[in-house]
Amino acid sequence: MSLRVALERTARRMGNGHQFAAHAPFYPLCFWFEDLASGKAKGVLSPAELRRYTGALVRIYAGGRDDYDDRDPEACQKFVSLEDEPARSAFTIQLYPIATHGWDQDFDAQFYADLACEGRGCRNINSRNAEITSQSIADLVAFMQRSLLPK
Repeated sequence: MSLRVALERTARRMGNGHQFAAHAPFYPLCFWFEDLASGKAKGVLSPAELRRYTGALVRIYAGGRDDYDDRDPEACQKFVSLEDEPARSAFTIQLYPIATHGWDQDFDAQFYADLACEGRGCRNINSRNAEITSQSIADLVAFMQRSLLPK
């Protein structure tokens, strides 16, 4: 949802005249946004709508072993590379190579998910990782400080 509200369409429809100053999606389904942006998949967002962002900074926090993106550490970069400037320059990606989906949860989980494995459906593994959780929190705080605090 954090990535969707960075879109002009969503901000206009849901923001009641307001928008976020920065966005920090944790483990978004980058393959899905890539498929929509490339026109490979049809959905509620058209490729054109996926190229119109509010202009706020977006920092994606992704795991290199995320089963939703079929454990492709380049999935988010592939999505971002489809964006036009200036939207593309508003994006940065913080990749944690050994992190799975849900690395910051308090429990480990394994379950079948229809959207895992790039929408083909497969067993999704969420492995908590205290070290990556601490690092991602520190990275998030630093991003928000750079993005939101007066210079």
